[in-house]
Amino acid sequence: FAERTLILRLCAGPSSGKARSKHVAMALPMQALLHRLREQHTDKRSWAAQLPARFHEDAGVWGSRLGQGGLLGTNTAPLAGSRGSLSLGGRWEDVAGRVWTLSRDACGCREVQQALEEASDDEQRWALATELHGHIREAARCPHANHVVQKCIKVMSPSMSQFIIDEILQDGDLIALSRHKFGCRIIQRLLEKCPSEQVHDLIELLLAGFLLVSTHAYGQFVMQSLLQNIDEKQRILLVDLLEQHLTELALQAHGCAVICAALRYGDPVDRGILAEMVLEDSDRIAFMVDSKHGDTIIINLLDVLAGTGYHRLQAILKGNPKFEAVL
Repeated sequence: FAERTLILRLCAGPSSGKARSKHVAMALPMQALLHRLREQHTDKRSWAAQLPARFHEDAGVWGSRLGQGGLLGTNTAPLAGSRGSLSLGGRWEDVAGRVWTLSRDACGCREVQQALEEASDDEQRWALATELHGHIREAARCPHANHVVQKCIKVMSPSMSQFIIDEILQDGDLIALSRHKFGCRIIQRLLEKCPSEQVHDLIELLLAGFLLVSTHAYGQFVMQSLLQNIDEKQRILLVDLLEQHLTELALQAHGCAVICAALRYGDPVDRGILAEMVLEDSDRIAFMVDSKHGDTIIINLLDVLAGTGYHRLQAILKGNPKFEAVL
């Protein structure tokens, strides 16, 4: 009874009698309450007849904001911040034909992701993905649509993601996209999922802008992904760039993170060479250790260095609290 009274108050609206705006968004507590009522009552509509007439009139308005079916329906969109667990929508037939529109909305993008995840086969996933054709440049920079593009890359075969690569290359500014808050995620997913020959051109452009990408707050994550997903020929080029720009990287916090990743994920021989180069400048290594990545850098250096290299590191960092803590 208490829950029913509360929902009546929430739905009654202002007492002034003025028509409420159709653009008012439903509050999160209201969405949560409706979901709980649906879950806990066997007869979900047993109390519907007691609701005010105006509530039934507004149900369609609220439904258009939350999904199809109105407040008492079963196709509400997921709550903001949820992982889809409260969503009863997101089915393929619910989003087909509306993918681009939904992808740019906080709740709608989750519906599309769920539909991609739960599609019965690649044909259904491809049908949804094709609605993003011509929109990748904008989607990669959108706080909501970028998640849909990432989901496409994750759940589709690499060959089906080729149109995403093509549109990124046509955009002509891969370096800027790699340094973008949301765009960097798209590049990471492509490097992780697609074979090296498919993303060869992307990697070539990233190597050409190595320093610009590696020393950027978001670009560093792209370069760390590249260090873990690269073929032998391009790996040699990447190692050369690391050695060439070691000083610039070491004196910049984001660059330190890239060095740290190289010490962790690189080829064993390359890791040893890089670690020895780091030890050549005591001031440089002191700066690196004092950065926010200092603990991880020490651990990776200790993992790589042996014999005289280890003793040199110990001598350089003697008395350093981070080094003492790691030991």
